[in-house]
Formats: sequence, C-alpha cells, structure tokens
Amino acid sequence: MGLPLRITYNNNDVLFELLTEKPFAGAGEIEIRLNGDRYKLIRKEREWVSDSEEKALDPGLAHAIGKAMELRYRVWQILPGSCPRHKEAFFCN
Repeated sequence: MGLPLRITYNNNDVLFELLTEKPFAGAGEIEIRLNGDRYKLIRKEREWVSDSEEKALDPGLAHAIGKAMELRYRVWQILPGSCPRHKEAFFCN
C-alpha cells in the first residue's frame, strides 16, 4: 500500500498513491497508482511523462503529479552544466 496524496489539477482534486517507497534526489522516476492503474512517471529534461503506452495519462496531469513530488521529496536532479551558476551542481538554489 502506498502513501495517499492529493493535488488540484484543472480545478479538480486528484487522489493518487505514491508507490515508490523512498523517492530520492537524482532518481528521476516515481511510481504511482491513479484510479486503480499503476503508472511510472519519468523525468525527461524538465518534464514529467508517463512511461505507460497502453494506459493513456494526460501529459499535463503526469507533469503536475511529478512536479508535486519534486517539491515534496526533492527528487529532481540538475544535470552538470545545466545551471549557469553551478557548473558541476546536482542541486541549484
């Protein structure tokens, strides 16, 4: 059983479960359960996308969930050289 979470997307409450036990910095992927279906969300560049091809997940919703998890668990990673202030940084403040 995962951690139940809620976000507001397009003025609707969306309930989902976080199935990844301990998201950590640099992971770049999380697994969730939404409406009984499991999805793997992967961070590509600056966007979160669903890895599932057979079950369609609204790209905006996938990004909103991924962004909420970034803010809660700090699971993002800035690639070396992608921040002008920190050439070798993994985190940018």
